[in-house]
Amino acid sequence: MQNVYQRDIITYKRAVSESSVGRSTEGTMTSRILSYSFGYKSEMEIDGVAFNFKPIVTLPDGIDSNFVLTVDLNADQDINGRLELLRGGEVVSSHEAPLKAGQTGRLHWKIG
Repeated sequence: MQNVYQRDIITYKRAVSESSVGRSTEGTMTSRILSYSFGYKSEMEIDGVAFNFKPIVTLPDGIDSNFVLTVDLNADQDINGRLELLRGGEVVSSHEAPLKAGQTGRLHWKIG
């Protein structure tokens, strides 16, 4: 049986600001956004094992950049398993995902 409890929505952006200060001119500052990220944190219980699950999608600025899915996963007990990513109900990526109790495993998956 699976119980899922949604907890927190996550959104943030990564940005930089650069300034130039000269002796004869006033300083100028430029800033730009490097990437946008969004996701959520949730808790779930599957077959008596409690999991914390946090997927974050990062959209880099730039048309030629790949999206990145970062998945953090931990469990309340040691388990050997697989993390499978699905699209339209079909497995598109499968990864060995052994977990030690209380330690977070992280997967970075490039999309596109």
